[in-house]
Amino acid sequence: ALYVRRLIDGVFEPELVDLTPLVDSGILAVIDTDDEEELQTFVDLAVSLDDGEAMSAALAIHRGYVLVTDDRKAERLLGHRVHLRATLDLVRVWAEAERIDDG
Repeated sequence: ALYVRRLIDGVFEPELVDLTPLVDSGILAVIDTDDEEELQTFVDLAVSLDDGEAMSAALAIHRGYVLVTDDRKAERLLGHRVHLRATLDLVRVWAEAERIDDG
């Protein structure tokens, strides 16, 4: 399960994030692998990165995906192997698409 922390009455409380509508609409895709090369890359990366970051990176490397991460260690280890973006890059693209300005 995925959670965000919401400030409620001065206390951060976990709030469940339901990604089902995004998956159902096709905006988000759940992907998996049984490819030997992807799995080997995952194992190699998992030595240095968290499992989720390692699997995401392995899939990005082999499938030519862009990896979005704010993890400095991942950026340092993967910058030469995969195209990287930060979360703020996504926010900027969204803000520009929605014509949100800073004024």
